Amino acid sequence: MARFFKKLYTLQKETLEDDYIDLTKETGPNLNLKIITNLKHESGVTIKATAKKHPNGNTVEGVFEPEVKFSGNDFVFKGKFPTTNEFETTVTANDKIAKGLSVFVTGKCTIEPSSVKSSLEIGADYLHKDFGSVNLKLITPTSFDTDNMKVYGAATGTFNAGSIGFEGQIANSSKGAKLEKWTGYIQHDIKGQSIALFGKNTGKELSTGIGVYRTINDKYNGAFEVSADPQDLSKNNVKVGVNIKLDSNSSLKEKITMSDAQNFRKSSVYKQVLWPGAKLTLSSDFNLKKFLPGKDDKGPGNQFGLSLSFFD
Repeated sequence: MARFFKKLYTLQKETLEDDYIDLTKETGPNLNLKIITNLKHESGVTIKATAKKHPNGNTVEGVFEPEVKFSGNDFVFKGKFPTTNEFETTVTANDKIAKGLSVFVTGKCTIEPSSVKSSLEIGADYLHKDFGSVNLKLITPTSFDTDNMKVYGAATGTFNAGSIGFEGQIANSSKGAKLEKWTGYIQHDIKGQSIALFGKNTGKELSTGIGVYRTINDKYNGAFEVSADPQDLSKNNVKVGVNIKLDSNSSLKEKITMSDAQNFRKSSVYKQVLWPGAKLTLSSDFNLKKFLPGKDDKGPGNQFGLSLSFFD
């Protein structure tokens, strides 16, 4: 069955990325605390509220995210209102023009002490369950200044148990159009196993690699990912992870990461259902280089996180 581009490489990401501490953002000398509440009503109204204390020990943030579905799922309104003064709202119409086609408009606004920045994202997503998908989006300031417009596109194709997908973003400027970032996957899935070749260019870093996921039994599944910059193989990254189902109410994820950027790290995520509708997540990330004498430890120090979610 065909999928949108964002659904490719899902099993590998769930094992090697989801729930772990984000070392590009969530770093500091203290504990990262997060509380998430999801309230849902049969009328189609969902409200998600998140409060977070950053591990730097000083910053506290909150996000209020309402979602309202009209006429079943024909029209959807989503909002995101954080305390950081970066607001966005999205209105989506599903299956009104053609089956499988969604059309949306997103408005974003950032309020700064001396200015207000606003932009629009206008796009469409189309999914054919047998053949593939297409995603298109125009990103523009509300002034519609053509020198600051961007175009995002993604497409996937499905054949037997295989999928191929590509996404890219083109930025326009006074110097002309430029492909500023892209990602591509060639993926093969069979029951309990997924293998993918990928290439990524974030605009700052280039990498190519392979990611493999496999179900071992009903309690264990594992994954590994190996990637490197093809222009400089010393810039490499290896991730090996396992997801263990301890019992019906708890699970444990473990990961080892070896890379030029993050050095040598061990990460853990423990999840426990406290009672129906409440879940505790404990996470840690250790810089193992700090325990080895005479070794360089350029990466972030040891990190810890605690999260409580309700009605998720």
